[in-house]
Amino acid sequence: MVLTHGDVREYLVDRGPADNDLLEDIDFSDGQIKLAIRLACAEFNDLTPLTLAVTPDTIPLAAWSLEAVQEQLYQIRLNQLERNHFELQAGNTGFDSDGARIANLRAALQRLGRWRETAVKLKRRQDAANTWGCA
Repeated sequence: MVLTHGDVREYLVDRGPADNDLLEDIDFSDGQIKLAIRLACAEFNDLTPLTLAVTPDTIPLAAWSLEAVQEQLYQIRLNQLERNHFELQAGNTGFDSDGARIANLRAALQRLGRWRETAVKLKRRQDAANTWGCA
């Protein structure tokens, strides 16, 4: 099975307003999901060995691919939050627009990077099968 936008939305629980009480909308646009899938494919293809490659039309539905796309979406969101982040201080009162969300996304990104280990193992297994006829 191939990874779809719907799979990504289900995995992220980002199907509509009911899933996002504060936003009252989806968190990630279809365009962002499409970009994240393309970026995940490009990153997978850059991992060695280079004998196995995927495209948005062939990326399999698997835990590693969902995590790779999630990582890209979180990076997109982190870029946006950091670009618009500001802090205000007036006397003893302070306001941090998105500091906690930025910290949480950074922590999630560190955890999500583990998909690469699985992807490299998959690529090595496929490389061995192609080279030696063994799995």
